[in-house]
Amino acid sequence: MAKSKTSSRGFTLIAALLLLVLLSGVAVGLMFLVNNESRMSGNEQEDNLAYYGAESGIEKLTADLSSLYQTSMSPSSLQIQNLVNFPPTSAMVPGVNYTPPPTITYALDANGNPQSSISTISAGSNQGMYAQIVPMTLTVNATRPSGASVNITRKVEIALIPVFQFGVFCGYDCSYFAGPDFSFGGRVHTNGNLYLAGGSDLVFNDKIAAFSQVVMDRLENGHLTSAGYGGTVYSSTATGGCPLNTFPPPTGAGTNCVALPVSTPAAAGDASWSAGIPGIAGGANPSFQSISAGPLNYYLINSLTGATNMQLPFVQNSCTANPPPCTDPIEIIRKPQVGEVATSSLGQSRIYNKAQIRVLLADTQVDLHPERGAIGDGQDVQFAPNGFVNVGGANQYFAMAQAGANNWVAPLVNGGASGWTSWPLFGEITTNPAPGAGPGGQGAWIRVEYLNNAGNWVGVTTEWLGLGFGRIFNAPPTTPRGGANQNGYLLLFSDRRGMMADPNQGNATYGESGLEDVVNSGSAVGTPNGALEALANYTYSPEDVDVNGLLDNWGAKNIGYGFGVNTTPLNPYLRIAGCNNAAFTSGSGLANAVTGARHALKLVDGRLNVVGTSPLPVRGDNLQGGFTVTSENPVYVHGDYNSSVLDPFWANNANNNTAHAAAAIIADTVTVLSNQWSDAASLWFTTSVGNRDANAAYYRMAVAGGKNIPFPQPAWGGQDMGTDGGLHNFLRYLEDWNAPLSYDGSLVSMYYSEYNTGIFKCCTTVYNPPTRNYYFDTLFLNPANLPPGTPMFQDVVNLSYRQNFQPQ
Repeated sequence: MAKSKTSSRGFTLIAALLLLVLLSGVAVGLMFLVNNESRMSGNEQEDNLAYYGAESGIEKLTADLSSLYQTSMSPSSLQIQNLVNFPPTSAMVPGVNYTPPPTITYALDANGNPQSSISTISAGSNQGMYAQIVPMTLTVNATRPSGASVNITRKVEIALIPVFQFGVFCGYDCSYFAGPDFSFGGRVHTNGNLYLAGGSDLVFNDKIAAFSQVVMDRLENGHLTSAGYGGTVYSSTATGGCPLNTFPPPTGAGTNCVALPVSTPAAAGDASWSAGIPGIAGGANPSFQSISAGPLNYYLINSLTGATNMQLPFVQNSCTANPPPCTDPIEIIRKPQVGEVATSSLGQSRIYNKAQIRVLLADTQVDLHPERGAIGDGQDVQFAPNGFVNVGGANQYFAMAQAGANNWVAPLVNGGASGWTSWPLFGEITTNPAPGAGPGGQGAWIRVEYLNNAGNWVGVTTEWLGLGFGRIFNAPPTTPRGGANQNGYLLLFSDRRGMMADPNQGNATYGESGLEDVVNSGSAVGTPNGALEALANYTYSPEDVDVNGLLDNWGAKNIGYGFGVNTTPLNPYLRIAGCNNAAFTSGSGLANAVTGARHALKLVDGRLNVVGTSPLPVRGDNLQGGFTVTSENPVYVHGDYNSSVLDPFWANNANNNTAHAAAAIIADTVTVLSNQWSDAASLWFTTSVGNRDANAAYYRMAVAGGKNIPFPQPAWGGQDMGTDGGLHNFLRYLEDWNAPLSYDGSLVSMYYSEYNTGIFKCCTTVYNPPTRNYYFDTLFLNPANLPPGTPMFQDVVNLSYRQNFQPQ
């Protein structure tokens, strides 16, 4: 019997249709999956682009805020809020809109400016230091055309850090290489390289930071430390870890003090750089980051492990990295030029504009106070060429002298001598006579003024001159004073008599000596060669102290007359008959005219005579008094200053409660002289250090000053010839120190010296160093105890960073 096939064909058709539907479903599912993945991928890409846009915006806003505080000490709220108008451009971040606009929020004070408070820094390499803190919150929202949006918030704090909270601060390279054991407390920071070596033991008890490199296998002049520097460098791993003035300090279990190197094998003492001067030769230690973070607990760091470049607000570019142009930090101690605005970033930083007392001398009335022009109060006083000034209807004479018998100085009668060696102290010449032709020119000008409570400068020159030089130091003034409401007093001294105009800068007189031809490493006696010393370890010459790329020797014009010589070309460094020549007799230094920019300020009678009594001016409540002296010129401190053997601090190095002023000296350079120093002996025994014996001396003040530019060790020089002298010689000496020198303060080198620039050139010994008993003044860690006018650095510290998934 035959079978039917219709049912089979129908099943096959149905099965095929079902399979087709199934395959179609799979195809649709695959298409949906592919499209969905594509959409998800596109959304993720948009989210990423929005995130990167927001991140770029927050970084630019942070950088702009940092730049603003680098150019202004105290920017207004309007200046800060203006930053939100400059998000990244479309060229920087294509396809991103910053809507709503970025915001910067902070609390306001009564004057509508950002509110600040004294607190400790929360993070970064300066964590734990006191500073004036301004907390802020930055918010950026970035949106893509697709609608993808990312909101990011960053919390920062603007920290204004007082420089005297550092034990040692260097704006350029910094070096330690004392022959004897040496220690000094407090934090150490340099914007350049840090060179560490010990003739014996070198001990640090706090954090050490170098923005560039840490070098231990050579000095900054290139001399290898393997020869002559076999001492050990000790680093703390916690504050106070290595006790001061304990040699060697205890190390090992139970201590926070380690001897370098701490790793095996060690790369040049576990420094960050070895085998050459950084930037010239050698290379980085690849293990330094792990060593710094590990066994050293970030107590020895460079920029890779957290060190920052700390500048004054007006120094927009580091002169170390970008010369020229740059604004030299030495401007902080100078008078402003014509037309400078006091509220500019530079004007706000000048101590001239912060001072309460000014003592000004210059060859012309205009140069007394360039920023103000003529003042008609009768207190701009001119000395006549023969050295007198009319005070109260009578002529008063000042410092008239001539060479007397046996080269001793003899006083003049009524200022009537005519020899050029009898130029008066104040009646400085402004033109150059030939020797024997008489002083000529006009008398110099002087102005003494103070700032009253109303913010007005009051001239007191005639009253000050009427007191003479024999006044008892604590006699009250005859006129009541409305003293400034400050933490003590800030005095500015400027003596520009005999200063030449700079032909390289529009014939302006601005505080520079113009004497740079001093190194000349090809000559052991330092004969000037009329050219800048060749570039060596820096991008500028070791003679170019103002980093302008020029040899400034225009200041030599007047100097030769003061030594009885006038050579062609002019040579201000010429010794009479040669330093070691027998013709250079004792007393030859007694009779020479003070010509050119060879003036200085000498501080005397600063000794703490009775416990609880300080001769330095203090505030009325005698609790937080202070006195800061600032000078465009070198400063010499004669005898104990703000301290003495009576100060109980020196008994146990811990008692800081003795009544004293919060004192500082900020100058071109600072030289300390013992109580036994004699001006007459120094002029008579010019080349004999044995006749300039020092006795024990005590100093309690912060010091900010200049040092010299290092240069390569010359063939004729000793192992440290060409260095800047090191931090152990930052306080300069002139005596045979057969006694200890006790110092308590802070050592700050922000600029190069432009007056005391000469290197060692003659004789066997210029000085013999003291036994150094140096301490960091820990009272400076409390902002209330800082000297008036303490310079401050700005640092923008990032505290937190987050993406807001539900922005308000």
